Amino acid sequence: TRTPRVSVSHPIQNRDKFFFNFGQFTQFPSYIFVYSKLTSVSSASFPVLGNANLNPEKSVQFEVGAQHLFGNNAAGKISLFQKDIYDYPTSVRFRRQEGTVISDFFVYLNSDFSRARGFELEYEQPRGKYTKWKATYEY
Repeated sequence: TRTPRVSVSHPIQNRDKFFFNFGQFTQFPSYIFVYSKLTSVSSASFPVLGNANLNPEKSVQFEVGAQHLFGNNAAGKISLFQKDIYDYPTSVRFRRQEGTVISDFFVYLNSDFSRARGFELEYEQPRGKYTKWKATYEY
């Protein structure tokens, strides 16, 4: 499947630029979430069973910021970002209602969501012909 990705960078002045990045991504679940104990009998008291019908994780992320060139070589950057991830596999508890041995078991389902937001400050400067240093703070 193709997912959209957009990246735009626009100069503000000679030493400043504005940028924006956006993307949607898909990641298939790990094999342990799909195939775990599907065909075997577990001796664990609370087995976690895989689910062959799991959906892939979907993430939507963007970043917006500005970059400034100090002097001839040093540069600074500030950016804001957000990343949302949908359809995380999570183990869900089920209780058997029939049979002689009533025991709980767990199955992986797409039922979780996460969000990361923050900002990043960055400063970069060369230290010689072949070396440079960079300081970054992210919250």
